[in-house]
Amino acid sequence: MTVLSQRDNRWKDIPLGFSTNTSIGSHGCTVTCLSMLAGVTPDIVNSRLKQVNGFANGNLVIWAKVPEALPNLEFVKRVYSYNNTEVSANLPCIVEVDYDGTPATNDRHWVVYKGNQKLNDPWTGTERPTSVYPLIHGYAIFKVKDVPIGDNVAVPKDTFENMRRKCDGYDYYCDRIGLDKEQSDGVKMYAVVENLTSQLEDCRHSSASQKNELEAKVSELTQKNTHLESQLQSCLPPYPSNINVSYGNDSDTVAVDNSGGQTNGQPDTSGGDFYLPIPQAVKKFWDVFIRWFRK
Repeated sequence: MTVLSQRDNRWKDIPLGFSTNTSIGSHGCTVTCLSMLAGVTPDIVNSRLKQVNGFANGNLVIWAKVPEALPNLEFVKRVYSYNNTEVSANLPCIVEVDYDGTPATNDRHWVVYKGNQKLNDPWTGTERPTSVYPLIHGYAIFKVKDVPIGDNVAVPKDTFENMRRKCDGYDYYCDRIGLDKEQSDGVKMYAVVENLTSQLEDCRHSSASQKNELEAKVSELTQKNTHLESQLQSCLPPYPSNINVSYGNDSDTVAVDNSGGQTNGQPDTSGGDFYLPIPQAVKKFWDVFIRWFRK
C-alpha cells in the first residue's frame, strides 16, 4: 500500500466534494484513506464520489456510496467505538482517531491501520506508530476486491493481438524453464532471462571472433593461391596467343591447333593440328587447369 498525503500539491487545493470552503488538503483525510485502500489518488476518489452523489452536507463521505464509486471496495460496516480484535482481523482498516487527544475539541481524523502497530497518516503522508493517536472514536471496515476500478476502454485489434501473443509466449516460456504459470516466480524468471542474455552476448562475441578468423584464413588462402598460380604460370612453355590447346590421344602430349600460327618458333604451313610433347610437370598443370576451366 502506498502512503499518500492529503496535502500533496497535485490535489490539495481541489474542493472537497461539493463544498466551497474546504479542500482535499484541509479536510480530505477520509477520501485520502479510501484512495490508499483502492490504489488510486485522492482526486480520483473525490471525483468519483461526486459522480454518484457520495457526499452529504457538501463534504461528508456517505459510506454506502463508496462501492458505487470504487467497485474494488466492499463496504462492510461503520462502528462508533473501538474493538481492537475486529480491527486487527480486518486490516487494512480505516480508523477514526482524535487528532490532538482531547475529546472536547472537534478535530477527528481518519487514518489507515495496517498492522504491527503501524498506520498510514494522510495528514503527514507518512507511516507512523499507532501510539501517536491514543484516543480512538471508531472505524470503518472495507473489503478490498480484485476488480478493476477504471472505465472500460476499447483496445485496438492489433494491440489486443499483440497482448495475446505475449500471453501465449509467457505460457510457452514458463513451460520451458519450469515456472508455475499461475504463481510465477518473478525472481526466477529474471534470473533465467539474465542468464540467457549473457549466453546470447557470449555467442555474439564468439561469432564475431570466428568471422574474423575465417576472413583471415580466406585472405591467407587467396594470397597462397595467387602465389601458386604465378609459380605454375612460370612453368608453361611459350606459345602463340592464337592457338587452342586440348588433350590429344597420347596422355603425354597436348594437341595444338595453331591455325596458321607458329610452333617452336617455326611457321606452320599445314594449318591443322599437331601434337606437342610436354614435360610431366607441365602436363599435370594442364590437367588441373583444363579441369578447372571446364567447370
